[in-house]
Amino acid sequence: MDHELVGRLAGYAKWGSEAFLNKQEYENYKAEICTRLNNQKNMSYIENLDTINELQSLLHKKQIQMNNMNLHVFEEIKDTIKEMMPLFEGMHAELFAKEIENSSEGIFKNSVALHDAVLRQSEAISSLNEATYAFLLPNVLFLYDRELELRSKIKKHASVMHNNGLKLVNHMKKNYFERLSSVSSDKKFLEDHHDLLVASYLLSVCSRAAANVYGVDTNSLEQIEDGFIGM
Repeated sequence: MDHELVGRLAGYAKWGSEAFLNKQEYENYKAEICTRLNNQKNMSYIENLDTINELQSLLHKKQIQMNNMNLHVFEEIKDTIKEMMPLFEGMHAELFAKEIENSSEGIFKNSVALHDAVLRQSEAISSLNEATYAFLLPNVLFLYDRELELRSKIKKHASVMHNNGLKLVNHMKKNYFERLSSVSSDKKFLEDHHDLLVASYLLSVCSRAAANVYGVDTNSLEQIEDGFIGM
């Protein structure tokens, strides 16, 4: 099992908490700007120009960069989970692992759509002028509503992923590693099942990383995870 991969994914879990705080800050700011634009949509292009420039600056300096990083992380999480799945084949834990895999795919798919919606917002804003304003401003606001919808979907997937990560680690720790190692005459039981142990840990870390980015409380999972890897 790749130690660099384990370390990198553990780093993503920590990064996710910091990313959420940054994301929350710019999302709140963006909500305020878009509410202002919506309330002032009957005003002229010139009258709204400062607000339009404010939104474009936020997209380029914050959101687009953050979305790019999210896509990179979520794609690696999705691919890592897919690689781990054969280790759980035929086990009861496969049910939880499959839910984690499905959720990770949902997170990535909707994150791609979210990034596309934000890029289209940016393109529409860049094309705004006095001639296009009446036509394009409603499109900008529509794409923002689409963004809110996608964010909600991703958070639901992240919550499901986290909950199944918790179930998987609990099950593997109590009903597999602790129980079987206690009755096994082979003192090297854990060593012989090292890949499965690490795979369980990785699915937990991946679940926690995705959940952290979307503000899901992961304290319980982290505590179980710490005890799990210390076996």
